[in-house]
Amino acid sequence: MNKNEKIVFPPRYNCYEREGWHLLYDPLNVVWIRVNRDGMIILEALKQEGTIANAGGYLAKQFPLETIETIEKIVGAYVANLANIGFLHPVEYRQKKWRHNYQDVPSDIYLMMTHQCNLKCVYCYNDADREQFRQMDETEPEMSKDQYLQFFEDAAALGVERILFTGGEPLLNPFTLEAARYVRQLGLKVEIITNGLMVTEANAAEMAETFDYISISLDSFKPETHEKMRGKRTHQRVLGSILLLKEKGATVRVNSVITGNNVGEIPETWKYAVEELKCDSYTPSLYAPGSSDPEAWELLPEMETLWKEKKRAGQVLNKVPAVVTKTSSLRFSCGIANGEIGIAYDGSVYPCHLLHKPELKCGNLKEKRLGEILEKSELMSRLRTFHIDQNQQCRECDFRYLCGGGCLAMTYNIHGNFYENRHLYCQYLKEEHLERMWTMTVSDIAGRNTIEKVQHGR
Repeated sequence: MNKNEKIVFPPRYNCYEREGWHLLYDPLNVVWIRVNRDGMIILEALKQEGTIANAGGYLAKQFPLETIETIEKIVGAYVANLANIGFLHPVEYRQKKWRHNYQDVPSDIYLMMTHQCNLKCVYCYNDADREQFRQMDETEPEMSKDQYLQFFEDAAALGVERILFTGGEPLLNPFTLEAARYVRQLGLKVEIITNGLMVTEANAAEMAETFDYISISLDSFKPETHEKMRGKRTHQRVLGSILLLKEKGATVRVNSVITGNNVGEIPETWKYAVEELKCDSYTPSLYAPGSSDPEAWELLPEMETLWKEKKRAGQVLNKVPAVVTKTSSLRFSCGIANGEIGIAYDGSVYPCHLLHKPELKCGNLKEKRLGEILEKSELMSRLRTFHIDQNQQCRECDFRYLCGGGCLAMTYNIHGNFYENRHLYCQYLKEEHLERMWTMTVSDIAGRNTIEKVQHGR
């Protein structure tokens, strides 16, 4: 790198400090670095002087360094590394041109095998749609076996990767296990999302053999907390189902819906699921209100408490080998119609499994093949190409390309459209991604105490 070449910083970047380290984040190119005190000294010199040569001369005056060539070499290596990362730029700032990769065919399809359920969870997102489902039972019969099989074959031919069997409680439909076996024979991955109450000695081995993943809901390691949300005498039955499935060799994921009732028990439940129940993974999912009804918001956890518990979970779970934390990646939307869709037992196709609403119906598999619906549905196409920058309130947020705007289903359920600000979890999402940045950063190439070492001739 030419030492007389101008070194350009991002036109705007955020700086955060923690325990002697500095996190610098360029929101335009979504690039971040972590530097120590020495690194900040070099960066400040570069910003003031503009070139490696000038910065080297400035630092040589500030510190009794051996030679200006030595400091220029250090600064040059430092700049080359940060330029390679994309934080610093020779001559001029190069802003990336982001491309939103649209999927004409979803990777995942959530297949609701029934709306019926043997529980009545206090937060169920299907609860607001119960009347609609009851009317469907009367006017829209379930797909026939042949129609299910045709759908599965079409999904495989189109390139769908995974079918997730859900409900209601999917095991209430006697066809679920047979359908899942057929999907597996077609070469697709198959998962089931169940409350676990219908897992028995008679079907556990078949479930373990059929499903790549079995997701079971457990809202707390404490029986009283779990049953407050899911019903009496359910906790022990769920634990028994998990242990039975693990005994049969199943891959089991435990899901918890995080509300104000169990937000203080996340790390303990996580640890219990992995260490005591020997589950393969754990997913704490934030409660998503199913409507704008103020009563639906009462279950929301306090954001300050949620973040405090999330950080505490990180401290506890660092000691649990099976727990892997997520990394941040670019997101321009939540995945609605672009990566995943939902299909009901009557064949109705929706852009999301959380949005089985009449006005969002994109077609029906009893009338059209899956490929035709995906190609010709105007609503599906519009949501597939949704970009976070279409949301005016999110457009100025520095974290929008990391969170993708949050859950569009929550936005629609609360506001009745897809273009309002997802304000409920905004601050939490920002804090979450900032924390991930700290754990994923590239350290200062100059190394800790570099300037002091050079200063003292070491």
